[in-house]
Amino acid sequence: MTRFSAAMALAAVLSLTQTAQAAHTSVSVDLPFALTSNSVFTLPTRTVEAGDTFEDYYTFRVNGNGVDVFGAVASAKVIYKNVVQKYVAFDKIELISPTTINTPTPSVDPLPQFLFTNLQEGTYAIRVFGHAVGSMGGSYYGEMQTAAAVPEAQTLALVLAGLGVVGLMRRRA
Repeated sequence: MTRFSAAMALAAVLSLTQTAQAAHTSVSVDLPFALTSNSVFTLPTRTVEAGDTFEDYYTFRVNGNGVDVFGAVASAKVIYKNVVQKYVAFDKIELISPTTINTPTPSVDPLPQFLFTNLQEGTYAIRVFGHAVGSMGGSYYGEMQTAAAVPEAQTLALVLAGLGVVGLMRRRA
């Protein structure tokens, strides 16, 4: 019985001294308004614990057709005595639409940028994958913007009609 108790005590000590497994965390943020041409939204700051990975979703709605969504996420790198204390690395950013997953060409670290073109009216989500590199974890923040990819037909027709009226007035003068 004494050997068994000693073995159990040793097992308990060993289990307490092992390092904790990295956690995989996820957040989901619904943007508070529908994106139209020339909208800007700042993503909330996201904190990640040391050694953790993350998969975050930012859901938004597009009103109108032919909208481009672009932006970037960034993490400030804190270094002390040549050791990275706080920093988040981004593994992938992708757009999830009702019909497809679209992954843009990765950009140079530490400022991953994204661009999704010609989005039609509907609900989408941007999924951000990454991991904390710093010994104290890290955080990131970002911004999304939109722009009209191509003027809508009604807008173009109105501009052309206006030019026609100006041309007629000029001809009569």
